[in-house]
Order: sequence, then structure tokens, then C-alpha cells
Amino acid sequence: LIATLRETPDDGPAMNRAIEYAAAEGIGYIARVDADDLTHPDRLEKQIALLLRRPRAAACSANCYYIHPQSEQVIGTTTVPVSDRLIRWEIRRGLRGLIQPVCTFRTEPLRRIGGYRPHFKLAEEVDVFLRLAEECELCNHPAYLARVRLNPTSLSMKNVRANILYQFYALECAQRRRRGQAE
Repeated sequence: LIATLRETPDDGPAMNRAIEYAAAEGIGYIARVDADDLTHPDRLEKQIALLLRRPRAAACSANCYYIHPQSEQVIGTTTVPVSDRLIRWEIRRGLRGLIQPVCTFRTEPLRRIGGYRPHFKLAEEVDVFLRLAEECELCNHPAYLARVRLNPTSLSMKNVRANILYQFYALECAQRRRRGQAE
């Protein structure tokens, strides 16, 4: 099952519907891709092969090229860590760790953590990655498996300040959970 989404305030509910459907139908993986991004033809094969080699991993992303929204020229690249320990370290410090537009998830861990929480209107992936990191291993494929558009009119780019505040909120919630406190 591939959840193809346009970036909207309803990304979380759409992903939750995908999680519910996949769980009900016994579909083991959900691949995330935004509607305007491009993925390598072998992306799913490579990521699922890595997840099969890492049975405790709940999610796998990969490196990507950032491209101009119209010309599709490469304007940047990522360097994601491949070790679970470094991925967790990055996520817990508000750094990337995983890249949502090229993430393939195991359905069951996503369902178990409750999926995407509705009160995260932005930075919903930060909250999901933090909660997955509390229970499961995470991994990244070192190959460049996607071309992600950096669109200045996207929801996250138009709302940079709010997006950052939601990231801090997700990090604070995670810290409180680690201390045994209510969020």
C-alpha cells in the first residue's frame, strides 16, 4: 500500500486511514510519497529488502535529491545516517533522522503507536518518528531513492514558524514521556 498525499492539513488523517486499511487487510508495509515528488523505480524493493534484513526496524527512509519545483533541477541532497543509534540521536535532537517523503513503514508499529496524532497540524512526522524511536529500531537505505520538490508554496514552507513550534512541541512531548510525565 502506498499512501500518496498532497501536502495538506489532512496528511495525518489520510495516513491514519491508510494505516487502518493496511492493518485490516493484512498489508505489512505502507510507503509514503508526496504527490509531487518522484521516487526511484526500485525504491520499494530496496527499502523492503532492508526492512526484511532488519526485522526490528519500524521504518526505513533513504537519501534524496531536493529539486526545483518547476525545472526539476537538483538544488540539494541529503545525507541520512544508516545506523539505528545515529538515526535515534538525530531525531531526539530535532534533526532529520528519517525523511518522511521517502519513508516506508511497517504497518503494525505505526498502528501500535496510534498513528499520526490529530493535534499535530504541522511537523506530524517528528511526533511519529519520536514515538517509533521509543519502541523500535529505525533504518535508512544509503541510496538516493527520491527526488523531493522544494516548493515555496508548500504548507510547511508557508508556515515555517508554526512548523518549528510544532517540532519543539513534539520534542517536549517526547522528553515528558521519557520522564514519566503527562504530555
